[in-house]
Amino acid sequence: MATSPAGAAADGAQDETRCATIAQVDRNLRICVKTGPGIPTHVWVDNKSGVTYFGVQLRVVQHNGPIVRVGSPFTLHAHSIGGMEQLGLPNGCYFGQVTLGGTPWYGTAEPACV
Repeated sequence: MATSPAGAAADGAQDETRCATIAQVDRNLRICVKTGPGIPTHVWVDNKSGVTYFGVQLRVVQHNGPIVRVGSPFTLHAHSIGGMEQLGLPNGCYFGQVTLGGTPWYGTAEPACV
């Protein structure tokens, strides 16, 4: 499972991006979540495979808490990125999760926190 390094947000505080490979489906798929002070929480799937997935849904889940948002189903084309953002979330830790056309929900191994 890959974790990308934190970057600097506009106000000098750190943001966090956490990613995990969805090896159970395809080693070329990654689910990521990013959050930080004063920025929206983003969840996305990076599809570096040659496969198009239909009925993909993303969701944001609060660490030790409820599902915050479930996005609408969309088509994730081969060699593309699909995602969503959630504005106005309170400070906390969030996981990104994805289902690919009815597969179980797969998620980031660690939450991104602010």
